[in-house]
Amino acid sequence: ILDGILAGLSACHDAGVVHCDIKPENIMLVEGGVDGQVKIVDFGIAQGHGPIEQGEDFVILGTPAYMSPEQVRGTAVDARTDLYLVGAVCYELLTGEPPFVSDSPIELCQKQIFSEAPSLASRMHSQTLPDGLESWVASLMAKDADNRPRSARAARESLRQIRLRQRDASLPRPASTRPAANARRVHHVPIVSAARVPLAPTIATPRALRAIVEIRQIADGGTLYGPKALEEIACHLIGGSLADVRAMGAKVTGPDGAFIDIHLPCGDDERGTIHHLLDLLSQMQAEVGRIPEPRLEIRAAVLADSVDTPGWLQARPQQELATLLRIGPDSHVRIDERVARWAGRRPIVKLASVREAGGAGLTTLYATTLSAY
Repeated sequence: ILDGILAGLSACHDAGVVHCDIKPENIMLVEGGVDGQVKIVDFGIAQGHGPIEQGEDFVILGTPAYMSPEQVRGTAVDARTDLYLVGAVCYELLTGEPPFVSDSPIELCQKQIFSEAPSLASRMHSQTLPDGLESWVASLMAKDADNRPRSARAARESLRQIRLRQRDASLPRPASTRPAANARRVHHVPIVSAARVPLAPTIATPRALRAIVEIRQIADGGTLYGPKALEEIACHLIGGSLADVRAMGAKVTGPDGAFIDIHLPCGDDERGTIHHLLDLLSQMQAEVGRIPEPRLEIRAAVLADSVDTPGWLQARPQQELATLLRIGPDSHVRIDERVARWAGRRPIVKLASVREAGGAGLTTLYATTLSAY
């Protein structure tokens, strides 16, 4: 549920919208939806980034049990405001009640500004929390917005890491096959040899993703910017997004002119890694689309690979990948079969098959949009 909320908020924030009223009543679980699909509803008091828009009479906008300190004070709001509210919702998901409880809305507002929420452990008693979850919720509910995660995507990535650690900790450890020092060796001789059973063919799981990203100017009859100018603009606009992808363990090269090269290990979470990378590309697209001049767009080719070492990076030179950006319809991102399988609810269009370097085989390419959903 939390993952779905943060994914939806990422799309809202890309569009420059701060919801300002995230609470259980505004989170809908779609019956029969894929993977427990979550919908965020009721944008009645949504704001743009910046000072809260007020009418002639000052009115606090929000629900007191789920309000950030900046909402109570009536100061500027941004994406981190919604993260405070997500923290309060998470607190209630885990404990059964919001962090602050009172019959007085005024008292609730005061607690949002001045009081620290009781620890999750104190409300959950004997239940065990996944390692890192308590501090994750506390970071969302920091009174100072500067101490919260910088974006919904950054918070979602931290939550994914907590889930991965919890899953790894719950896996049974393999029993040791080393005999004890004083164990007597016994040789078992089979009477009848067992028939050899052929193994089912295995599908290689990609160990990494390769994304080549192009910052492209949309020709509109205005001034044309050269590669170096686009590089400087890209450094300014998407520096935060590149910091997020580096925090996921990616090796990022560039911007180099109009191009950025990303090598991102999948670890044991192929599906989550692909989702996060496509979401980060969506964030970049939203960031470059906010400036009126020059008009820019993001194009990307995302390929999966099953090789453990990064040597395959040299097998696909940048020029070859750059040609993939121009294949097929005018869509934002080209992906291969493996990425298409886990591309979520984004619409997928089959483009073409491209012969790999050396003529070893064909890679089928698909296209998808960078709109969130």
